[in-house]
Amino acid sequence: MTETKRRARLFPGVIFALLGLNFLIVGATIFAAASRSSSFAVERDYDRKALHWEETARQQRRNRELGWKVAIDSTDGGVIAVSLTDAAGRPLEAATVDVEAFHHASAGTRLNVRLSSTAPGRYAGAGLVGAPGLWEFRLVVKRGPDVMTHSITQTVAVMAKAGVVP
Repeated sequence: MTETKRRARLFPGVIFALLGLNFLIVGATIFAAASRSSSFAVERDYDRKALHWEETARQQRRNRELGWKVAIDSTDGGVIAVSLTDAAGRPLEAATVDVEAFHHASAGTRLNVRLSSTAPGRYAGAGLVGAPGLWEFRLVVKRGPDVMTHSITQTVAVMAKAGVVP
């Protein structure tokens, strides 16, 4: 058999081997993307939110009109505590406060907590923020017909009370 014939027979085999390798790489990529790792997350309902972006813009305008201020006071000991003030700086009372929190390193794992009033303008609820690092807190504050949404991204320190040891 001549060298030319041997190369002609080898060429289709190389093509099929490369195609097979491509299928393996794509399959591994799809498997990795579909696995339920908490470090991989996609924003929920992002397509619906994109289609209805006017609602988000309207809510942001309403947030500015209300002028309410929100601060995360503490995440120690398995309790999330926030303080709320109105536009004049007075404590915001008689509000319903819902919090969705997640660690940026594991954004697929979400913590949802409804906070209760503990003092004028102060609200707290059980929610173990147990890992130190960068967290996002998304709040929905309702008082009567008024609704404010607010997102806070902040670093949470190590908390010995929550069982996390430095």
